[in-house]
Amino acid sequence: MSKKSKKIVKSSGIIGNYNLQAIILDVELVNLDPDDSRKVLVEVFNWSDQIPVALSVLSINGPNNIIGDGGPIEIEPNTVCGFIVRLLDNQAFGYEIRITFFDTTEDVVASSHGLRNFENVVGQTLRHEDFKVVELD
Repeated sequence: MSKKSKKIVKSSGIIGNYNLQAIILDVELVNLDPDDSRKVLVEVFNWSDQIPVALSVLSINGPNNIIGDGGPIEIEPNTVCGFIVRLLDNQAFGYEIRITFFDTTEDVVASSHGLRNFENVVGQTLRHEDFKVVELD
């Protein structure tokens, strides 16, 4: 019998990107645990048409810059994983970030930044405490 993992989903809520100020979204997750990996999935949804449309997310994991395949990834101990989404290509006037943690959220810190010309867009920076737990099934 296989062990079923417990999922914890956190959402940013809808982030307004009016006039397409942000052209790139950068989400960063750091695993501060010195011994154990953390399994996560980052999804970004375009809400511009009032329904969630999944956007393509590129992940770059750890000091070896391992490129993800869009699915869940393992963040090694004491490393960071970056997730990049091209908002302009998708005309994302409103978007949501969802982070699924498998088994635990312990020792993982999240942040995100809407970027234009490598500068933060005002109002599109989220800190860890800005992500809220949601019940999805």
